[in-house]
Amino acid sequence: MTETGEIRYPDGSVYSGEIIESLPNGKGVFYDYRGDVYAGSFIDGDKHGKFLVKTRNGDHISCEFDSDAQYSEGIIIYHNGDVYIGYIQELEPNGNGSMHKSDGTILRGRFMDGKLADDQKEHL
Repeated sequence: MTETGEIRYPDGSVYSGEIIESLPNGKGVFYDYRGDVYAGSFIDGDKHGKFLVKTRNGDHISCEFDSDAQYSEGIIIYHNGDVYIGYIQELEPNGNGSMHKSDGTILRGRFMDGKLADDQKEHL
């Protein structure tokens, strides 16, 4: 039976939303103890499906999770005005994408750990 409620974790994280058998199941919001906020769907306690994430530093990310693992196409809107469109893993640019910098510069290519790979070139 689905109920709506809140789960408080020992590390200070909090889940608010639909719960089945004491686990996040269905739509809800997870407030990570580090300050990140995840809004989306959960299955047996794992993030699953489309999510909107607001990071502790103010970045906004639209991406997908599968059994708590994140690797999908998505969009990151950084707090400084930069926008990344492309593949995201662990909430960072990883894979093919384009970074639209707030100064007008556009970087296209393969990203690794949030940065344009060394063998890629900048484009304006």
